[in-house]
Amino acid sequence: MSVRSGRVIKTVRTLTRSAHEAACAYSTYNCTMTRVDGFEYCSRHILEDKGAPFRQCNYIYTSTGKRCLRPAPTCDRKEGRYCGEHSRQSLVLRQRAARRSLPRETPETLLSQLSHHQMDTQTAGQNGV
Repeated sequence: MSVRSGRVIKTVRTLTRSAHEAACAYSTYNCTMTRVDGFEYCSRHILEDKGAPFRQCNYIYTSTGKRCLRPAPTCDRKEGRYCGEHSRQSLVLRQRAARRSLPRETPETLLSQLSHHQMDTQTAGQNGV
């Protein structure tokens, strides 16, 4: 974007793709996204390639009960196969659950924490205090 005499003028740039960055081979419509390296499809349509190391994300939306349509990398554990967004979300939830919750500070808990400073009344007279 450039500014000339108080007006905003948008600059349009055309990008040329090199030979290895050809467009996606999705057949339903002409997808112009770039291919994933080594495959015929883009990141949106990679699930169309049965040989690709991606499967559908296992996240189930609670509002609709449907699965996420994004690709997730194939791994050994089927239950933990999530797309990038949902793997981050599940990590945050696990970290929150693992955090210890601190007990509330009440006057009783504060006094019990200071109880080791309290002098014993029976030995106070013997020590000359």
